[in-house]
Amino acid sequence: MKKSTRGWALSIFWMGTVVLTLNGCGNNNSNPAAPAPVTVVVFGTPTPTGVEGQDWFFTTLNAAFSARNSHTSLVYNNKMWVIGGFAGLNKKNDVYYSTDGATWTQATSAAAFSGRGGHTSLVYNNKMWVIGGNDGSNKNDVYYSTDGVTWTQATGAAAFSARNSHTSLVYNNKMWVIGGNDVGGYKNDVYYSTDGVTWTPAIASAAFGARNVHTSLVYNNQMWVIGGNDAPSEKNDVWESP
Repeated sequence: MKKSTRGWALSIFWMGTVVLTLNGCGNNNSNPAAPAPVTVVVFGTPTPTGVEGQDWFFTTLNAAFSARNSHTSLVYNNKMWVIGGFAGLNKKNDVYYSTDGATWTQATSAAAFSGRGGHTSLVYNNKMWVIGGNDGSNKNDVYYSTDGVTWTQATGAAAFSARNSHTSLVYNNKMWVIGGNDVGGYKNDVYYSTDGVTWTPAIASAAFGARNVHTSLVYNNQMWVIGGNDAPSEKNDVWESP
């Protein structure tokens, strides 16, 4: 849709992008002395509607944080957070947050934990937590923060072996670490903690095979482990535990 008057023009391009063009603040556009048009681009306004799970609309194509993978994200204090990851060969320990997905603010460029990917993060006891990962070597350290800026080490050497590509979740008022990959290979052990310092083994060898890059979640008052890789194969099995 495009509408022009003596003082302004409005152009709307759908798919989540609104482009507003202001011409001359009320001056006649034929007047060469009129100020140049100003174009404002607003992403995600108005919020598009579509079929649940089928229609996806970009919020931003170039967020403030660098392009990356193997990072983590969570929701805390009414904000979305992006934590660490691999940006090419660079291992990141920066932390960003957003309330709309379009504008991202850097909480810190260098958190107390080392730059890493393949870690996990979760929210527990009104804190954000970062657990393990790989910074060039596997880690079993645990950090927490209440603001994304200051990160405190709960332990530098948890009872579970140093690892990456594990999963973590919160269940029954405990933090849990499940499986992953350490220097000895793939794991199917399960640990839990109520403070991030002391980690107790629930089982050294769970019924699901040793694996990494799986997912885990809480549903219907059970913990679930889904898929992953147990070398040499990808998995599509599903396991549950109370």
